[in-house]
Amino acid sequence: MLLCPVIRKLQHKRVVLASSSPRRQEILSNAGLRFEVVPSRFKEKLHKASFASPQAYAVETAKQKALEVAGRMHQARAPFLGLLLAGRLQALITPVVKQCPSQRAVGVASL
Repeated sequence: MLLCPVIRKLQHKRVVLASSSPRRQEILSNAGLRFEVVPSRFKEKLHKASFASPQAYAVETAKQKALEVAGRMHQARAPFLGLLLAGRLQALITPVVKQCPSQRAVGVASL
């Protein structure tokens, strides 16, 4: 597996997933990574039109999620020597950016 060297380096580090996504948790677990879940409380209200691309919007949203969790961990004086993972899944239907629906049926209907 491509991630084996990375996983070995992270075995004795604190790894935090800034998401409550069951799919992200499954991916990390299947990769053999031990982690804790600290869901971000960042409200996704960035104006999509102010970004040069859907990718830029997704990157900024993920960054803000990570910063929110890092800020809470810092306030709690939680020692952190490891990796904080945050992400944003973006569905792109050219040229419209769609938010990821909270329910599968809504997502299927919108496609």
